[in-house]
Amino acid sequence: MMSFINSLAGKYSLIGAITLVLLIPIAMIEQKIDERAGFQQQVKEEISNGWAGEQKIVGPYLIVPFLLEWDSVVRDKSTGRNVAHHNTEPGRVALAMESLELQGSVQSDLRYRGIYSVPVFTAELRFSGTMNLREVEQIKEQQHFSRFGEPYLVVGVTDQRGFANQPELILNGNADPFLPGGMQGVTISNRSGIRVELPELLTEEAWFQLHRFEFLIKIRGTEILSIVPTARQAKVSLTGDWPHPKFIGQYLPNQRSVEEKGFQSQWQISEIGTNIRRILQMCVANDTECQLLQDASMRMELIEPVNVYSKSKRALKYAILFIALSFAGFILSELLSHVNIHTVQYIFVGLAIAMFYLLLLSLSEHLPFSMAYALSTFCCVSLLTSYGKYLLGSLRNGVISGATTAGFYAVLYVILHSEDYALLMGSLLLLIVLAVMMFVTRDMRELQLTSWADWGVSDETSGTADQQV
Repeated sequence: MMSFINSLAGKYSLIGAITLVLLIPIAMIEQKIDERAGFQQQVKEEISNGWAGEQKIVGPYLIVPFLLEWDSVVRDKSTGRNVAHHNTEPGRVALAMESLELQGSVQSDLRYRGIYSVPVFTAELRFSGTMNLREVEQIKEQQHFSRFGEPYLVVGVTDQRGFANQPELILNGNADPFLPGGMQGVTISNRSGIRVELPELLTEEAWFQLHRFEFLIKIRGTEILSIVPTARQAKVSLTGDWPHPKFIGQYLPNQRSVEEKGFQSQWQISEIGTNIRRILQMCVANDTECQLLQDASMRMELIEPVNVYSKSKRALKYAILFIALSFAGFILSELLSHVNIHTVQYIFVGLAIAMFYLLLLSLSEHLPFSMAYALSTFCCVSLLTSYGKYLLGSLRNGVISGATTAGFYAVLYVILHSEDYALLMGSLLLLIVLAVMMFVTRDMRELQLTSWADWGVSDETSGTADQQV
């Protein structure tokens, strides 16, 4: 057993086992990254509770209640006689706007809790457009139709705590204040929102007129603003001072411009592409069918350009590869320089590489990520260079090993900032390393090596190298 351990095969098998064991500290560092990211999410929730959360604006749309009435005859089981029964059934129809134009301005800010920051915003949204009630004629043709109730205009809002003004609806030149509460009994935007009752639209004369409206909403939120315009023709324009917006959702901007001073974006959609009237009516008819309406959104997110926790976690995924490449470099140096590096010293080399990721995490919470990465690389490379000087027997060899490690971290930095090309660059790195190793070992003789004596390393030299630990 001892002869196998003291052989080259035994030593390199042990180095392979050490590489796998080093997955333990790497896993511990990954757990720490997740823990710190969890703290950041907790801070986000705390700030949202005190400010306002993510905001989704649904609407505006018009709700027209109606009542169905009819008489029926039912048999009384106790007496066996037929009894007249009067039946009533309430209903409601949702009407999308004929046209809608929304002009929004988003002012951003950062809220801090300790070392953590969360972007928040105050949005000023000006709605204008036209609407009509011609579709209610179809309701009158239903069997057992009795009468209409008072129509009301609804705007769904996810978090009503974010309102910074008292909105007023200006309809045909007349102003009416909005009241809290959206569609009663219907789940849109978590049953929250605002509404204004419009009894003047109850007359048949008003049904066939084109009504112009406008209103202004000032609302606060955290990170995300989503808009679901419920109109046959909709044009949405958003401007803001945040230099790093992210546009997602079911509909992307037709035009957008992002600069250091802020962004401009514009959407233009029609009923042909959204089928918004049908989706809206499905939601009104059945609460469980509202998800389609919720998904038909234009979404703008205020993102931070560098998420230190996601980048640190991405970098950590390459840790085992870097450890293996570093070990391969030291093994190659052993074979070419006829030196004997103790297996314990391989453990310290692996721990030094793992320490890079812990330094990167801790420094990036207080410094810009690029600076934190540079400092972590400097510390790790300096440590490995000075240690390699003694392991490899000369300052020159130590500098070469340190420079190689620095090259690895330089490539990793490029990979972290080029996510789309990460696989390509990682593959090229492995190919280059393999090519270099093949070139360096091209003249090595085929030998059946079992011990260091085959390389002319005496037991005395080997023992001295082991004592260097």
